Parts: sequence; structure tokens; C-alpha cells
Amino acid sequence: MGAFGAVASCSHSVSKTPLSNARPEGPETYYYGTPDHGGKELRLPAADEERQPIHVPKPPALARRKPPPKKESEAKVAVAKPTVDSDGGAEAVPSSIAGRYLGTDTVVISFPGIPEEPQVDDKAIVDVVKLTDDTYELTVVASNNGDPLCAIKGRLNDKTLEFEPGQPCFGSILGFEIDTTLGGGSAEFGSGSVDVVFDVALLLSTGAGSLEGSVDYSFEGKKKAEDSDSAE
Repeated sequence: MGAFGAVASCSHSVSKTPLSNARPEGPETYYYGTPDHGGKELRLPAADEERQPIHVPKPPALARRKPPPKKESEAKVAVAKPTVDSDGGAEAVPSSIAGRYLGTDTVVISFPGIPEEPQVDDKAIVDVVKLTDDTYELTVVASNNGDPLCAIKGRLNDKTLEFEPGQPCFGSILGFEIDTTLGGGSAEFGSGSVDVVFDVALLLSTGAGSLEGSVDYSFEGKKKAEDSDSAE
């Protein structure tokens, strides 16, 4: 997102202001938002209160299927076939996916005490950096101050960057530190564009027990002009 450039401030249905740091008033009280922007209290249940645990199932890891072995006749004459789009034309595979992408992201946080409303940032930023021949790191950048919000690694398979489940991501999304685990997701690259989708499980452990939640993240954007022709 520049996402959590977008993750707070509520105009109720759309958020445009980043979350503030937590301001605990007691051992079991946290806040998100700010008093000037409709800050609301998130009070954790006491130890003796009856609570219904929230179950956040983790999606299965993305499966990677190995291509079938080539027949001897095919191996001798190996010709790369261009990707064909829905209109029948050849879609260019990007020569370089590394760079900065600008677009719009959407974040939905599911967590006790927080309204489950889509938060949209139309000035979202995503950076892609090459680590090895087929490994890249994708970073969601705060659009209001340029701070990194989540950095996850993935392996490039054709035009799809598949993220490795289990990585931490958005650890401060609620305004205070929380345990996070990437469930799965991918980034699909086109000619100068990218579509990103992934989900993150949240876990807050307290003296009264634990609270669970999740974050669903998506981004659609275009490569920044000066990065479009740069080499990996």
C-alpha cells in the first residue's frame, strides 16, 4: 500500500490515514486510529470472561507442478512459445520485473474490536527487488512517508512470483506489535504491470489468552516510468 498509508483513518468505508502507534492505558487496553480521527478503544477480554475463539484457517501452500518430461523429438527442437492473450495476440513477457509499481491497493483487516471494512489507497506503492536469478523480494511501502510495511520473498515461475508461506508481514498493522504469518499469495506480472494478492494471519497473545485475526491484501499497479526500461 503504500498500504497502511491507508490502513487507518476512517471515512467509515474507506481509510486514508495510517494507523498510529498504540497508546495503552492499561495492561489489556489498546487503541487504533487517533482521537482526532475517530480513534476507537480495543479492549481485550478479561481472563475470567467467556470468549469465543476466532479460527483463522490458513490457506494451503501454493502447489508447484513440475512440467512433464519432454519427448526426445521435442527436446531436439525446443522453441519458446509466446504467451497469447485473450484477443489472440502475443503478450510480451516482461524482460525486467524489478522496479517500483504505483497503483491502488485494498486491505481488509479481520480482528476483534476492529470494523471489517475495506481500506483503499489509490496512491499505493510496491517495490520489487531481484535477489537471485529466480528469487525476488516484494515490499509494500507506506504512501504517506515511504516506510516499508511488509517485505516478502518469492520465487518467479514464468510470469508469476509465488510467495513462500510462513514469512512475517505487517507486524505493526494494528498500531502495536503482533505476531504475523503469511498464509500464501502471488504477484502476476504483465507488460509493465503487476497484480498482487496475499493473506496474513494475525495472533495477539495476552495474559487473558490470545486473539486471532487476518489481513487480506491486494494491489494493482503499473511500473513507474523511469523503471520500465531498466535492466534487472
